[in-house]
Amino acid sequence: MEIKTKEFHKHLLKRLSSSDLDKLLLKSSADSIASAFGKGIKWDDVFPLGIKLPDGIEVVGKVPINNVGRIKELLDNDLLTKIEIFPRGSVQPDFLEVRARFSNNRLSNR
Repeated sequence: MEIKTKEFHKHLLKRLSSSDLDKLLLKSSADSIASAFGKGIKWDDVFPLGIKLPDGIEVVGKVPINNVGRIKELLDNDLLTKIEIFPRGSVQPDFLEVRARFSNNRLSNR
């Protein structure tokens, strides 16, 4: 991992580790999210899912439309339970918005 990606990974872990997330979920999803960041996906937000007991992580970002292959890092993660990709922009979209959800609970498709 390059320095910028390592720094992002460190901040991501710090932001999410204050919740009661499962450690395997935290590590696995943070690794995928940081790796995708290193490939050029710009993440706008990341947050734990679950009100009383967090059991998932959702991340929202965007990727240039001509670089959609950069989401591969997310698709390779076994804990990915949901991904939504849709164009943003007028007649010819400039980028794709990406929403990904990670969870140990395979039924976590809320």
